[in-house]
Amino acid sequence: MRIQRTLFLSVLALASSLSIAQTHDWENLAVSSINTEKSHSHYEPAGKVLLNGNWQFAYFKHPSQVPAEFFLGKGITQWDAIKVPSNWQLQSNRYDPPVFTNIKYPFEMNPPYTPKDYNPTGVYRTQFTVPNKWKGEQVFIHFAGVQSAMELFINGKQVGYHEDAMLPAEFNITPYLKKGKNELYVEVLNWSDGSYIEDQDFWRLSGIYRDVYLFATPELRMRDFSVYPQLDAQYRDATLQVQVEVQNLGEKVSDALVVQTTLKDSKGNVIGTEKASIADIAAGKEATVSAQIAVKNPLKWTAETPNLYKVELSLLTAKGKVLQSFTQNVGFRKIELSNGLLLVNGKPVKFKGVNRHEFDPYNGRTITRQSMIDDIILMKTHNINAVRTSHYPNQPEWYALCDEYGLYVVDEANIESHGLWESGYYIGERPEWQKDIVERNVNMVARDKNHPCIIYWSMGNESGWGKNFDAAYEAIKALDPQKRPVHYESKNPAYAGVLSHYDIISNMYTELNHLNNLFTEDPKRPVIICEYAHSMGNSLGNFRKYWELFATNERYQGGFTWDWKDQALRCKDKNGKEYWNIINHIDKANVNDGLVNATGVPQPEMHELKKVYQYFNVKDIDINTGLVLISNSNYFVNSDEVYLQWELIENGKPIANGVINDLNIAPQSQRALQIPFKTKLVQNGKEYFMNFRFKNKKATAWASKDFEVAKEQLAFPNRVERELTKNSDKKLTFTDEATNFTVKGDDFTAVFSKKTGGLSQFTHKGKNLLSEAMVPSFWRVPTDNDEGGFEQSYASAWRKAGLKEATVTATETKATPIGETQVKIVAHNRIETKAGNISQQVTYLINGDGRIDISTNVEVPASMPPLARVGMLLTLDKSFNKVEWYGKGPYETYADRKESAFVGIHSSAVKDMYFPYVMPSENGNHTDTRWLKLLSGTTELYISAPKLFNFNVQDYSDDALNQSKETQELRRGDHTYLHIDEAQMGVGGDDSWSPRVHKEFLLNQPYYHYEFSIQVGGK
Repeated sequence: MRIQRTLFLSVLALASSLSIAQTHDWENLAVSSINTEKSHSHYEPAGKVLLNGNWQFAYFKHPSQVPAEFFLGKGITQWDAIKVPSNWQLQSNRYDPPVFTNIKYPFEMNPPYTPKDYNPTGVYRTQFTVPNKWKGEQVFIHFAGVQSAMELFINGKQVGYHEDAMLPAEFNITPYLKKGKNELYVEVLNWSDGSYIEDQDFWRLSGIYRDVYLFATPELRMRDFSVYPQLDAQYRDATLQVQVEVQNLGEKVSDALVVQTTLKDSKGNVIGTEKASIADIAAGKEATVSAQIAVKNPLKWTAETPNLYKVELSLLTAKGKVLQSFTQNVGFRKIELSNGLLLVNGKPVKFKGVNRHEFDPYNGRTITRQSMIDDIILMKTHNINAVRTSHYPNQPEWYALCDEYGLYVVDEANIESHGLWESGYYIGERPEWQKDIVERNVNMVARDKNHPCIIYWSMGNESGWGKNFDAAYEAIKALDPQKRPVHYESKNPAYAGVLSHYDIISNMYTELNHLNNLFTEDPKRPVIICEYAHSMGNSLGNFRKYWELFATNERYQGGFTWDWKDQALRCKDKNGKEYWNIINHIDKANVNDGLVNATGVPQPEMHELKKVYQYFNVKDIDINTGLVLISNSNYFVNSDEVYLQWELIENGKPIANGVINDLNIAPQSQRALQIPFKTKLVQNGKEYFMNFRFKNKKATAWASKDFEVAKEQLAFPNRVERELTKNSDKKLTFTDEATNFTVKGDDFTAVFSKKTGGLSQFTHKGKNLLSEAMVPSFWRVPTDNDEGGFEQSYASAWRKAGLKEATVTATETKATPIGETQVKIVAHNRIETKAGNISQQVTYLINGDGRIDISTNVEVPASMPPLARVGMLLTLDKSFNKVEWYGKGPYETYADRKESAFVGIHSSAVKDMYFPYVMPSENGNHTDTRWLKLLSGTTELYISAPKLFNFNVQDYSDDALNQSKETQELRRGDHTYLHIDEAQMGVGGDDSWSPRVHKEFLLNQPYYHYEFSIQVGGK
């Protein structure tokens, strides 16, 4: 039988006899760690030795299968090689597969027990040698992250045990070491009792996934330290407070010691030095020493101004010998709650935030420093100023980088019991869970307390409230020297529409009117939404509405969109072929909620987020004279670092431009500004816009010189007239055939089917431009939001209605020549669906020069669900491979997500109009179009309309795109497919699990009318 530590519990039976039961550590809520070091502030030890690299690994389906004496080198004869750090599920298809789930656990709930027959377990083995220079010192091993529980053995001896997959395990291994090579074994369990409070919305991955390293300290050492600033009432001058815990790991009372604190600015200049003496420390005990350094008007830290100083801490003997030293960045800033506001240096900052998981498409939760920097730069360049570490503490380096680059951070504890909570099992109210809840919060604060980027703590997610969280709240307040606010959104019962507890009013995916109710219900707390604007796939519709509400009052202090990056794993099938692993099979959804895709490429919705979040904005006072209002919504920086570039656009083309270098706008201020353009340039009958672009005067840590930080486009209110088209005097020939009407001109032929009532052939100089007949279109390839709500979803309603399979039959067709130069054809069509018949009347006016004017009336029965689109589909020859248009662009836009795109003349290759959402869906639409051209060599197909229209042109069919949801292979290039739409439904974005496209962006009218013209030309 395997050697296993046991915890014996005394149970008083009815007969008053003592019974003894065996409990595994990983199923015992009284045990979360054994022999681990007490949590402390993170620092980088001098001379640490990384143990990362190739280790040996043995996989078992359950811990009971692990040989009892494996840590003595017995019982395991077959070892694989595995990378450390990594998640073992991503290292080989021979191990258990990665599993994604949001709510339901990947095993049957029976807390605190794990499955008795299946709990994948990994045994790791490696060797290391302790550097000779560490002789006489205390040696520690640091595991930065192990999922979900680990037990450590060195040289055949048990060292300790640890749970909490997102915080480090640190062991003093000095007593276990020997000279030369040391043998290290780690047993890692996929699931433990801790898994019940690690039920986050992510991939369930296991293993040693963060760094492992050795470090050494003297027996007399600085075990922990707090470095925190205190600003005066005017937020000007400061006092740096330092508190150090000095520990004596020796066997005798220490001599006198000195802790020296030195504060330096970013250039290395010494600001101040303080020394604090310690008389002596008993063996095995600690002493606390404090120091203060007064600083006159230091540069302040904010996300806008991430000014950092360095604190050097040194432990000295009384004679001045350095025993230990390390450096910590510090930022001078103050976080406080006052009059219902969360203040940063006295200002009620609005948090333009995002939730972020640690994720890499190839390596799971093993991420690199460079990937963190890449994330931060993308956030900064898109005007994001805050991030929530959903839903667990991140790698320590993340916080250091946020300190450096300037991001506000909400640090969240590794606690989520979503599946239990939703079933009515509330860990917050059960005393057996208090230890874990308090401990995980305290350990997070202990590790991260010195980072200026952290503005408040979050006690976890979706686990319900109760006295255990009350206890955690009190423990956080006692431990954090800065007394930062504490957030926790969850309530009992699950999803209750009531106020959250603690320091901040928070909620998730709240309707705007309900959000306003929460705001008014408690005027003593700020409102900061921890999750909103669910960005699954093609999403982020009506995002502006949230910020219109947030702008109404200082107590609305923003929120955190869900979420940053698609969690699509790049896996290999049994044949070694790569594919995207994107399905949450347990909860029946997909795993892609990101603003950027899994490889870090921003999705089109990021343009909208950047625009809404931007800090410089322009409003029209009298654009005809160039008078505008420019505002600066920064809280701490003026406009000195940006310049304004303006451009006057006439019918889509620039005709004048200029630069204004000195805007002179203070933080939280606005200024009327005169744009110096010649007003005579603006004439009635043409369309004019003024484009404004705010750009960096010089490079920053996160953006280049001339990088665009904000933009705006204002329309001129002059009268715009559509250019009148003259009727051609070229003659036509008309033929009324059995199945078709045929109209011929000098260089074109148009054939109209009497069966379908549509344009079936359109030839120019003998070449047929249409590959298939033009047909009405009311369906789109569903987005993730379209699928939200399962049977109640829009996509389900479209399937039930059979919109995709709708058939068109002409009930009546009539052709009338108008003189010798025009022919009018009228078709009455019945569009048959399972939900009823849509009536369509189409009038075609064919002109002698080849222009076809199309006028369409559509009647929709009341039985029909909201339509995806209303328009026509043209299937063209694939040689039409370039497009130019006058309208919103250059990237995709939708009715509820188009503010960031400018009206102008844009061009693209047709193949580049496609955006590859990981879950294939509708993409590439363009709103507010005046005209477009499709180009095939020297042949030009020109489409225009009397009012704004939508278009979408791609080199694949809707059917092919829809099929690629399953195959992940998109057939492209056979034809060019052009949708010309009166309208397309919005994409939504309030959430992705219910049909919540806002009313004004739904297509549920009983009647539609639209017109457009098609004309072919060229050499």
